[in-house]
Amino acid sequence: MLLGLPNLAIAQCYTACGGTCSAAPAISGYPDSWTSQHYCITDDLLIEGEFTIDGATCLEIAAGKEIVVKNGGNLTITGTAQLYSLSAL
Repeated sequence: MLLGLPNLAIAQCYTACGGTCSAAPAISGYPDSWTSQHYCITDDLLIEGEFTIDGATCLEIAAGKEIVVKNGGNLTITGTAQLYSLSAL
């Protein structure tokens, strides 16, 4: 399943999330989660097991990159998590 995300300029994500963007950590195994952080996704994110994006997490997803939930995987997004797909200005 591919997630359709709105295209927003970089400045809008900083306005919505505040602060600077860190490189997203590798998924260390399943289950795993990212909680209350501001991450940049610069490559496709493949979810193969139980994965949660929780709390006040903000993901900035580079143009042309995708979040892909593979068969048997499960992505849960809770709390005030925000996802932005960045396009060229």
